[in-house]
Amino acid sequence: MEGAGSQRNYLIDEDQTIGRDGKNAHGPNTVISMLHHHFQNYSMGEKCAVFHCDNCPGQNKNRYVIGYLLWRVMIGLHRAIELHMQIPGHTKCQVDAGFAQIKKKYRRSDCDTLQHVADVVSKSSKSNEAVIIEDGNVKYYEWKEYIKTTFQPLKGIRKFHHFTFSALLPGVVLCSVDVDGDKVPVILSNHDQISVNLPPEIMPGGLSRERQEYLYKHIRPHVRECFRDTTCPEFHEE
Repeated sequence: MEGAGSQRNYLIDEDQTIGRDGKNAHGPNTVISMLHHHFQNYSMGEKCAVFHCDNCPGQNKNRYVIGYLLWRVMIGLHRAIELHMQIPGHTKCQVDAGFAQIKKKYRRSDCDTLQHVADVVSKSSKSNEAVIIEDGNVKYYEWKEYIKTTFQPLKGIRKFHHFTFSALLPGVVLCSVDVDGDKVPVILSNHDQISVNLPPEIMPGGLSRERQEYLYKHIRPHVRECFRDTTCPEFHEE
């Protein structure tokens, strides 16, 4: 959050991802669930927000993030939201500076557990903060399916870089190629009101037996002995 001078970095252990064995850690359900958690726990009560994000068309998240932001405006959680996609070739921003500080500190640190990584993040700079996903503190929801069935896809999404959502135009997103360019209204929902209920919750996938065996046999020997039971618990073959 630029206004607060803080950068929160979400850390996910491989048994806490939506998919089993660390899979589906980058999909729309994960990303939007973390964004929703941030709003619920770290927002400052703002009714207007501006987002700058990297354009990731290859991961097909843009459509669902746009649907989520429109949902927030339509149910009254925000009055207005602006979303600005970075132009290819100009994707460096303040967040990357925070990542650079983390990498610099990480190279000079011994990390045997996820908590050690979190300590590295928090100590890397005054603005960096770590949020560990554990024990259900961040809930995953089926945002992808909900948005797919509630909002129409935005045709020609890749040619636009700026999107505006306003409570004065429910179900409509204003799109433009340039920040000061003409805004094209696109209707993504014909409903004046959208359900305020959250989508169904998704439980973490955990670790398969094969993955537990691999961690115990191949990773545990490289972990300092006092942390082995934390990172690679003893595996009993049955």
